[in-house]
Amino acid sequence: MLQALVFSITGIVDCAVVGQVLGESGLAGMKLAMPIFAIQYFLIGSVLSSGLSVQMTRVLGQGRRDSANQCLLWALTLVAGISGLLFLAALLFPNASTRLFAGNADAAVFGFTKGYLLPIMWGSLPIILQGILSTVCALEGAGRRMTVSVIMVLVVDIVGDGLAVILKAGMVGIAVASVAAYISACLVLAGQFFSKQTIFRRERLRYEKGLILGTIQAGLPMAVKGVCEFFCPVAINRLMLQYGTVTGLAALSIQDAARYLPLAFCEGLAAATLLVTGMYAAEDDAEALHQERKTILIYGLGIGALWALILAASAPLSIRIFTNDTALRALGLSAFLWYLAGVPFISLNYAIRAYLQGEGGERKASLYTLINQLLLPVLIAWIFGRIWGIFGIFAAFAVHEAVLLLLFALFRLTAKDRTMERLAIIGEIRGSATTVDEVMAASESVIRLCAAHGIDHRQAYHIGLCLEELATNALKHGFKYMRSGDLEYRFVIAPQALILRVRDNGRPFDLIERYKLLNPEDPASLLGLRVIFAAAEDISVSHTFGLNNVCIRISREPEHAGSQN
Repeated sequence: MLQALVFSITGIVDCAVVGQVLGESGLAGMKLAMPIFAIQYFLIGSVLSSGLSVQMTRVLGQGRRDSANQCLLWALTLVAGISGLLFLAALLFPNASTRLFAGNADAAVFGFTKGYLLPIMWGSLPIILQGILSTVCALEGAGRRMTVSVIMVLVVDIVGDGLAVILKAGMVGIAVASVAAYISACLVLAGQFFSKQTIFRRERLRYEKGLILGTIQAGLPMAVKGVCEFFCPVAINRLMLQYGTVTGLAALSIQDAARYLPLAFCEGLAAATLLVTGMYAAEDDAEALHQERKTILIYGLGIGALWALILAASAPLSIRIFTNDTALRALGLSAFLWYLAGVPFISLNYAIRAYLQGEGGERKASLYTLINQLLLPVLIAWIFGRIWGIFGIFAAFAVHEAVLLLLFALFRLTAKDRTMERLAIIGEIRGSATTVDEVMAASESVIRLCAAHGIDHRQAYHIGLCLEELATNALKHGFKYMRSGDLEYRFVIAPQALILRVRDNGRPFDLIERYKLLNPEDPASLLGLRVIFAAAEDISVSHTFGLNNVCIRISREPEHAGSQN
């Protein structure tokens, strides 16, 4: 959240400096060049960072530190190779690279686009690498280092922009300041690999079947987002040049910067939705999923509309920081107000995409993203632009979000909802525990429930043991430095699986601890927990909203004939 906020502030500062110093043409050039970040940050950086998060968690959970090292090394190799290609493209073909983004813009706008674009392409390595290193630091629990790196981005970017103005370095200086900010962040994050706390080490690159492919596949949903983030603004920019004016394009640049504040709410709701949905779906908790959908609707429409109204009331003043040109200021305000009109719908569409992904429907989420962030906005902007020109393109930002939400609502009303069928529950028990005696009683209750529903007695004993070990470990170690703590458990008998969830508010259970749990220096330490991690078919460990969540899923076995007597 801090990272999103800081990047929002730097975007606003950059746009304000360009608008005040370089004027309308500078804003238009910046808008045309901005999709380069979609290639670097989303299409490459986010695909690899999100894929690494999934893949390294998986292999470290299996105790394969060598494979985790190779995941990281291959990702770094890919980043270096792709960054090198972007660097060479900017160095050898500067005009052709600029024309890809600027099209047939006039000479002044083309020059500003080139001045911003080329330094950003030359600095591709730190821009992409920052996301990769952040992911690794997050996995290792290096929160303080991440915070420092984000603050460095803010400080270096603002100082760099100030120097660019003082030295009259123009658009090139502002772009160089952004690259310098990412370099500083990378230097801070890279320090993690030289600390004693890291479990990663330097070694030779080697081929391991399925490793890098699995990383890329895990990041494919972000690849779809990256494609949309690149092609959609490029298409909208061309439509504005065709049906609008350079001033309209500059107004879109102002909108791009100003929209970070409302967009932060939408992305925050989506992030929370993804985490919570994934957690509840893993537990087959249909009741919780139903309540979550209601909460999303309330927050999206209610809080989203309230936040948009607050921003709309302050918009006439906030837009002033970007330009002193009266005509441009009026257009920028119009563009921003149209965007704010769509915020409640944007927040719900973002949440719906996250909900689909959290349920395990990556393909559905990717399709929803493609429609929401590329196909529909470009189509409606094209139609509205031909009819109403500049203001039609502005209006398209809100209209396409409302249209998509309406189409989705109609689809859900007419389609058969199979969620309840998929999450059918045969038996369930839940409760809380604060002592070891209560944990043992809960384990016995789980075993009795299994017996009542014909579960194989060996599986019943095993799931009871899982509950004992997980809950006892949390009580003894998670609450070690706390006066009191809350621990709750939930056991579900589903048609095809046995699902156990243990949740507590104790000390975070991070990835390094999980690795050491499976690979202890003393083979006899924590033997019960290590047996669980090794035997469970599917286990997820997360720390969400201050809560540790451990969910174990085991496929049901038929009751043996001899055990029914």
